[in-house]
Amino acid sequence: MLKWRKRCFRCLQYLRDDGTCQNQKCVRYTPEKGETTSTSNDSSTGADAKEKAN
Repeated sequence: MLKWRKRCFRCLQYLRDDGTCQNQKCVRYTPEKGETTSTSNDSSTGADAKEKAN
């Protein structure tokens, strides 16, 4: 039997198996549980590098 994959009602992208949107530009986007966000770490390391250079 054919199984339809569910889509996000905002961006119409296919949802993950847990029902969350995987489009990073969508309002309903949630990062995966195993995924780590390193954006805050990148900004802090850049500031530390500038301090060390001075």
